Amino acid sequence: MIVFPKDKPVVVNLNSYFIDFAKLVEHYQGEIGSGSVYLKSNTSEGAVFFNKDEIINSILKLRSSDKLRPVSTEKVIAATEKVNFSLFIYRIDAGMADYWANLCNARKIYANLSTEFTNLEKLIAKMQAEKLTGYIDVAHGPQKDKSMLFLCGGKSLGVSRAAENWRFDTTAARREALVAQTTQMGGIFDVYRIPLEKTLPGADVPSNGKPSPQTVAMLEDLLVQFEKLAGSRRNAKTDFTVLLKKKFVEKADDFPFLDPFASEFAYRQQKIRCSAEVNDPELIAGVTEAVNELAAELGLTDKFKAPLAAWSNKYRSRIRQLKL
Repeated sequence: MIVFPKDKPVVVNLNSYFIDFAKLVEHYQGEIGSGSVYLKSNTSEGAVFFNKDEIINSILKLRSSDKLRPVSTEKVIAATEKVNFSLFIYRIDAGMADYWANLCNARKIYANLSTEFTNLEKLIAKMQAEKLTGYIDVAHGPQKDKSMLFLCGGKSLGVSRAAENWRFDTTAARREALVAQTTQMGGIFDVYRIPLEKTLPGADVPSNGKPSPQTVAMLEDLLVQFEKLAGSRRNAKTDFTVLLKKKFVEKADDFPFLDPFASEFAYRQQKIRCSAEVNDPELIAGVTEAVNELAAELGLTDKFKAPLAAWSNKYRSRIRQLKL
């Protein structure tokens, strides 16, 4: 489904067979300034987004495919000559036309976040703080019902649900209901960013370079030792990686590279994967601080003293080299 606000059509159910499509778009560029021509048939759908000066983007989608394809307007016109579409004209606020026109170009930045790890309310708050321009794709409940929650510059725009034929709902009640549903029945979240330069956050942060393999191996050893200790607890019910991720979320304000949402640092199956641009001392500080705090929360501080001392002795020369 091509999603954008469709609650107030200017014109409904024009038959493409009788329409000069190019002239139709040109007319409504002058008539309403900014909007969309939505095309609907039994086999496909499409949309042409425009403002008063230009056509912003054109999309065609076959009903047999979930993929939206940006295409040239000429291809849309050619399709109207072969397929009998119903046409609907919608006015879109000029400031939001680029957003809806480029929704099909959104890039996934966080994948498969589950309610076991975070809840939707916290995820929304995080994306608002990061001033996300994009959307959160939500699969919730036993049937994996689909919903989309839209944000622009961190501001919540509204929610669309597959169960409601993707009707765009701007009410806070709809968003709150979606949060409640995922809390009660579980959910999986994917986050997408729309590549609009004028709405993205500010300048790039200078790179500090990648951490050395020696430092990664050193921290990997530490986490393996701690995982063994945490797993030996009698009441150990929650998977260690889940506990560690939750702690990394808490530390993300001080050490952004630990943020699991950013997918720059991960510990899985006793291996570290690190793509963050962070120097060695900062990486060590972030991981060791997280581990020490988690050890205290699990009541393992005293038991961890001996493994920690052995680890420090093993990597004594590296620690001195980094002046830690």
